[in-house]
Amino acid sequence: MIRARQSPAGHNRSGPLLLLLSGLLSLCQVPSSSGATETLNSTAAELKAPPPFGLQVHVFTMGQADSMLIIGPKPEQRSLLIDLGETRGGDRKSHLRIAQRIEELTGRRGVDYFLVSHFHADHLGSPGKGKGKPSGMLALMMDSSDGFSIGTWIDRGDDDRFAARTRSHEAVIQGINGWIQAGRVGKRLPAEPGSSGIFLGAGVEVEILAAGGKRGDNASALERVESASPGIYERAPASENDFSIALLIRRGDFELFTAGDLTGAAWPGPEQDYPNYTERRFGSKGSTYTNVESFLVEDWQQQGREMDVEIYRANHHGSAHSSSAPLLDALDPEFIIYSTGGQYGHPAREVVERGAQTAKQLITHAASLSSWPSGMPVELAQVVGEVNINVSMDGKEYTILGRRQPCFDEQAEREDRDQHVQ
Repeated sequence: MIRARQSPAGHNRSGPLLLLLSGLLSLCQVPSSSGATETLNSTAAELKAPPPFGLQVHVFTMGQADSMLIIGPKPEQRSLLIDLGETRGGDRKSHLRIAQRIEELTGRRGVDYFLVSHFHADHLGSPGKGKGKPSGMLALMMDSSDGFSIGTWIDRGDDDRFAARTRSHEAVIQGINGWIQAGRVGKRLPAEPGSSGIFLGAGVEVEILAAGGKRGDNASALERVESASPGIYERAPASENDFSIALLIRRGDFELFTAGDLTGAAWPGPEQDYPNYTERRFGSKGSTYTNVESFLVEDWQQQGREMDVEIYRANHHGSAHSSSAPLLDALDPEFIIYSTGGQYGHPAREVVERGAQTAKQLITHAASLSSWPSGMPVELAQVVGEVNINVSMDGKEYTILGRRQPCFDEQAEREDRDQHVQ
């Protein structure tokens, strides 16, 4: 059992650069129509490091949804798109905007790899219902006139032992063979923890750390919970979020961690144990949130694995049941990026306040007024629009919002962690 503890305040390796960045970003804030805080997209104003790049990362502005593009180095410049969903109540045109943005960035209407972190509409899109239009990646695939293509489709697989399949998942099962036959998709692969089979170019590593709540050959987090509490998933099926694919993307000393809507648990209080699962009610339906985050951290600790990263794309839009203290302590990120649109209380106050103790925090679209009725304090996080990251060829530095940042090698991370613990 992993015990909750707060990270010491004042741990921040970025120093004066972040104060300059804070001042720059505060000039861009504008109010959204919903009253939540937004900013103008900063893409056009960025100061880019001289090419060639060893890696490019583009976290798109999706509202309350997700999509992120990774581009490898020349000459291949292979591309990996992680998620392409649609915000609830959106205009169902996000897929067209993202497809156009991908074409601008890569010169082609398609990607080498598409990885859907899990089968929820805000990460994959919806097949539509009745007169409702399809959305997200499903809309691109279901439109036979659209030329968008995918080399390899990667997802968590079709295991439904602990939860019913979502409508978006069923749409993939029904459509994938036709998309392959039509040449829209090259092949479909299930995500397997370990080597990902994703090749973005020499010097870039893409490692799958978890899929379906499972790490390596060990029993999955859900299997362990079911063994300890038989029948829990029959009474309250697992959340689809529990099955999210966790990835570590590395170029030299640069590391990025992203894991869709991977679940943890709400803060239990000082020196109290995080629960292995949380049973929640949504109207008349029950759902179980499995603490996969703590399961992963325990695994890393047993391996003696250092997981300090430069970038953490926050799990589950910064929900109160994610980004637990043990996970943040293990990742110790320099920047945390929240993909939120002002709904569902995201990002949660306790998550943002926890993250601000050790990292600079960026929000892609808006913060929820239910959690932040007076707006997001600029000292905690900034709403910046699309986040673009360019990593140098040697992987020793990167630019984010036009500002150069150093990457920390293992020795520097170890020394910093020792100081952090003291």
